Amino acid sequence: MKKICILFCFFISTCFLAQAQQETEDLKMTQNIFKISPQHFIFSTLQFGFERISEDRKNAFQVWAAPTFNRSNLNGDAVLGGGLELQYRRYTPQIKVKKTENGNIIQQGAYLSAYTRLEYFDIEETDFIWIDNPVTGGRMQEVVRKEEITNLGFGFLLGYQFSLWENVMFDMYAGGGLRINGGASRSNNFDDGIFSRRYEGILPRIGFSIGIGL
Repeated sequence: MKKICILFCFFISTCFLAQAQQETEDLKMTQNIFKISPQHFIFSTLQFGFERISEDRKNAFQVWAAPTFNRSNLNGDAVLGGGLELQYRRYTPQIKVKKTENGNIIQQGAYLSAYTRLEYFDIEETDFIWIDNPVTGGRMQEVVRKEEITNLGFGFLLGYQFSLWENVMFDMYAGGGLRINGGASRSNNFDDGIFSRRYEGILPRIGFSIGIGL
């Protein structure tokens, strides 16, 4: 993960330098972009959002909604909840817009963003514990654990967004921040690692999204 982040930051830095040498053409820019984040499907989450870019091509606001639902047919474990994220972006020096040889108008821009994210999850998990019995020697007993988790996160991202086609955008980013956890139990029976919804601490982020200009 560390090597990937270093290579990504090097790539973004190169994009910043290349952009600074380009000339901005007076062409119409896509200001409204609807996005979806495919990698979140791995976590049973449909994350979709909307970005609004300002007329000066330097500032943008983005909002993400991330509903989550998962119920296992194997053991009955279930997760229900989701997240809401607000993000401010500063494109540096600004979004570049140009016309291709085919006449298509494309745009690209490197940015630094600050985000805040609020999450809530209602989790039900099945666990098995050993109960000692001096007569029978003991037995396994099924225990259903329920809990509610609230997370608050904030941090910074470095990214680069560009046109795949005229109205199709690709956005990739890396960064991270702090996640503060509330209402979650701490137990050896639960996975509290970095990919857990119960995790609290410094949380790295890397990913991409695909957008459609509106």
